[in-house]
Amino acid sequence: MIWLVWLLGCGSQCDPTWTDTVGDGKDQNCDAIDGTDIDGDGFASWQSGGTDCDDNDHTQKEGRLVYQDLDGDGFGNPSLPIWICDGDTRSTSDNDLDCDDFNATVHPDHPEQCDNIDNDCDGRIDSDDELDDESGLVPHFVDEDGDGYGTGQAIYLCLNTPNSSLVGTDCDDSDPLIAPNQEDLPDDGIDGNCDGVDQEDTGCDLAQCDYDANVYGALLSMVYVPTHGRSDEQASLGHTWLMGSPSDEIGRDGDEIQHEVRLTQDFWMMSTETPQNLYEYLMGENPSWLQDPYHPVETVSWYDAVRFANRLTEWHSQFISPLDTCYTCDNEWCVPVEDSMTCSGYRLPTEAEWEYAARAGTQTALWTPTGGGNIPDGQQGNAGCSTPWTLDDGTSINTLAWFCLNSFEGEIGHRPVGELTPNGFGLYDMHGNVWEWVQDDFGTYPTDLTTDPLFWNGGNSKVVRGGRWAFWAKALRSAERGNYSATNQRNELGFRLVRSVIEE
Repeated sequence: MIWLVWLLGCGSQCDPTWTDTVGDGKDQNCDAIDGTDIDGDGFASWQSGGTDCDDNDHTQKEGRLVYQDLDGDGFGNPSLPIWICDGDTRSTSDNDLDCDDFNATVHPDHPEQCDNIDNDCDGRIDSDDELDDESGLVPHFVDEDGDGYGTGQAIYLCLNTPNSSLVGTDCDDSDPLIAPNQEDLPDDGIDGNCDGVDQEDTGCDLAQCDYDANVYGALLSMVYVPTHGRSDEQASLGHTWLMGSPSDEIGRDGDEIQHEVRLTQDFWMMSTETPQNLYEYLMGENPSWLQDPYHPVETVSWYDAVRFANRLTEWHSQFISPLDTCYTCDNEWCVPVEDSMTCSGYRLPTEAEWEYAARAGTQTALWTPTGGGNIPDGQQGNAGCSTPWTLDDGTSINTLAWFCLNSFEGEIGHRPVGELTPNGFGLYDMHGNVWEWVQDDFGTYPTDLTTDPLFWNGGNSKVVRGGRWAFWAKALRSAERGNYSATNQRNELGFRLVRSVIEE
């Protein structure tokens, strides 16, 4: 008999301790139902494959299949299916299409945007997908050799797009050892650092050459301005010249006391006033009254200008070579660092540097291709705004400056940078277009020789130079001085930057 019971038990098809799985046609736990039915309502639990949404409550029987929606974006997690009863308040969805149920900005209906995330769950990210939100696109350049520098025409992509670069200054995108941050080896016939020359072929290293850079698609063009000869004796003495204006210069103001100045530091200066596209790409905004990417940025304060200088320095440090920022700023104010003339980064020119660059070797009111010219008496004021005229050397003023005579023809306002004749250093628009902020506080000139002067007393009145599009010819003179509050933002106030040439 014992052997018979043992044989029957060995062949049994159910056991109350077993788990019953729905759909296999077997009652593994001996409760007369295919599946687990703890509450005895005749419906197997959804956990065991049935439809009972709550197997501990016999009043709750059939529920419906949904998917948990942990981030509440209306799309369910395919890994978390559940059956719910009527009245269940958990966050669920009828679909299982969410590819990241912990991020509410990721689901099939979310616009694809530049954030390095597959926002719409289609398996493609950022620039590899068709973007619905293009606000994050910035100019890039194809970087085939992976050296961090691209080439060719700018294309708009998301940040961190593979095989692309924010800098388009590579001169050989097939060789990662040729790029602006590489050493230019002598006598190899190769422009290893993309500065336009093989170092030893011309004897021109970067400290004696102009240079250009492509900043997110905008051109940064820097002109080398030498202040002394190349011999050791000349370098130590610097270059001495007369700053200010002679007492008989037409249009002269009383604050232009003529005095000797010695500059000992060569510098690079932007060939044009800062264009709006360069400012906007780096600062994320364009405050200008008259907006055009190739016009000078204006309606910027002195503080706006120096914050831009720091931002450009940071860009240069990231993509070309390390530089030091030349201003210390908090939320409201900025001041130059100590010994700012020897700072390696971008900064505003001193008043003396600006005038030296504007004169380009002349001592007349304006630089001209024939050696300089003065304003004829009678043209310095309102009369000079009506009909075309020439300087006393025969140079047409219309070829040198944008001011009241030619800035009201057609569209009223400033004009694109770099359209008129550059001066002897290759600098455009040093006369007219917009006033240019300089480093100095406004003060009285000395009468004695000064070396590398910078007048700084921490005051609020800053010097501007160069004249402006809506004013008289007298303000175009190289010696003309203006001043505004450092916080002033007017549609006639712009700037250009310099960098000191630091001998290594």
